[in-house]
This record gives sequence, structure tokens and C-alpha cells, in this order.
Amino acid sequence: MAWGPGDTELLLTDPAIHAILRLTLDGNYPGPLVLGDGKPIDTAGPISLQANPGGYLLQDRPWRWVYYSRNFLPVRVLEPTLYPPAVNFVTFVENGGEFIGYGRVKNPQDGWTTGVVRVSTDQLALLEVIEEIPVDSRRGDLFSTVPGGWVALAGAVYGLVFDEPSHILEIKPDRRFLRSFPDGFAVLPALPESRGPETMVARFQALAQSKLPVALYGHGAHLYLLTREPKADKTLWRLHQIDPQRDVLVRSLTLPTTAPHLSLLPGDKEWIVLERGPVLGPGQQKVESMLRIPTPWIEDPQNTALSGETPVLCR
Repeated sequence: MAWGPGDTELLLTDPAIHAILRLTLDGNYPGPLVLGDGKPIDTAGPISLQANPGGYLLQDRPWRWVYYSRNFLPVRVLEPTLYPPAVNFVTFVENGGEFIGYGRVKNPQDGWTTGVVRVSTDQLALLEVIEEIPVDSRRGDLFSTVPGGWVALAGAVYGLVFDEPSHILEIKPDRRFLRSFPDGFAVLPALPESRGPETMVARFQALAQSKLPVALYGHGAHLYLLTREPKADKTLWRLHQIDPQRDVLVRSLTLPTTAPHLSLLPGDKEWIVLERGPVLGPGQQKVESMLRIPTPWIEDPQNTALSGETPVLCR
């Protein structure tokens, strides 16, 4: 999810219909995104869209990336020339000519490796295996299922690493664990075994009943860790503000929602919270509603609007 040109609407990937959808701030869908020349955007299976300094980067299939200008004209395509592809990312962030994230890569010396890796965007060549985490492990299962998060912030790169206990890892410029992490997340949940699309609903039902960190965001000078915790038949969502330079947990906020699933998008004027319904199958999950939270409520440590257990309502 990313802000559209002019920051007047949101852009969401929809792999079910092979399109990038536009969502206005008043909750309307004006139709799918078109290119700068007015033609429909050609996507095979859009997975993620992220803004970059020059425009946008679309992950179109796990092993294909398309760069677009700010007004959505295609600039560059990255795609392996050999099959099977030697790079297959589940989640990643681009920074300084590298893709960093969780995925499967082919190591010329050791064969196939799955884990946290760095890959050059020049030749899609493996630069480093930071940590091998097999996809069939409990940790790998979470990396492959929940949003997670890899954040490029002020020249540094950070990642949410699922472990016991989970932690935030600074990958660049230094390799260090941040000590600043909320308490209570020392045990990873076990999801039902994945046996194809028929088990997806049960897995996400188990996820909705679990307590765990789910996503990492970055904006301004801070990182923001999103956590979920079951409360009766609903979900308590908390957003934890972290100063990565001082390695300090600044404060924890309670988001005004109990939806089963969320997607967040930071912004200079407001943060967008998409309340998503239950997962009903592959590609079957509705955006139920949208919250618009003024940025100072989240980013200003002196603002107390979201500090209590029952925060004030927002738009």
C-alpha cells in the first residue's frame, strides 16, 4: 500500500484481479490505476507496492519488480533470465541498490537458502545470507504469513525478526539488535500446518487469536511496531513508538479499532488505518472501513489522544 501522486488517494495491490486499486480518502474506489499515458497498468500478479525517491516499486510476482515514475510511467523491469528464478522474496524493502528481506535465494556454493537475505538490484545477485530461517520452521511460517516489516529510515534499514523473543534488527549501517521492544512477546504462536488454499482460513483464524508483533513501520525519526492481542472476541491493537538512534521505547499507543486485521500507512498529515475483515480464502478479504488518524496523535510524544486504553475516536 502506498500514497498515490499528490497524496490524495491510496494505492492497493489486488492480485485477485491483477490490478492496482485506487482508494480515495473518503472511502470510494474510482477504479483501477492507469499508467501515465492513460493505458491500464499491466500486472501479472501484484504483491506489494512501495514508494521510493523516484516514484514507485511494484513487486509483480515474487521474482519480478517494476519501477515506475511518480506519474506511473514504467522506468525499469527487474526479472531473472533463468528459470526457476534464483530470487523469490516474500517481504522486502529496497535500499541503496539492494533488496533486503525474507525470501528464497540460490546460493552458488550451498544451493537454495531461505531466510533474511540481501540481494543486489543490479544483477539480482545474492550479497549476504543474514540468517537462514527455513520456511517449514515456526519462525519461517510467521515470516511467510504475517506482514512483518522491513523499513528504510534515514539511511538505515531495520527489520522485524520473529523469534523467541522477537526483536528489531538493524541491518544497515550496523548489525545490531535493538533492545527497545515491548514486553510480553517472548513466545511465538503455532499456526495450523499449511496444506494449500484449503487451510488458509484456519491459519488466519488462529492468527487472529494470537498475541504477537505483526508489522514494523518507519516515519520521521521513529520506528513504529504494530502488535496485536486478543481481548474477549476482539483484538487490542497497539502501536509502539521507538527511537532507533537512542534505542528507546518512547511510548505505546492504543489504536481505536478492534478489527481482526489491519493495514497501516504513515503520512505527513495523517496515518491511514485500513480495517480488514476475516480472511475467507485466497484473495478473499474485504477492506471494511478506513480510519484517518492525525499524524501528531501518533508521532508527537506530548499528544495524549491515543495514550489511554479507550482512545478518542477519529475520522
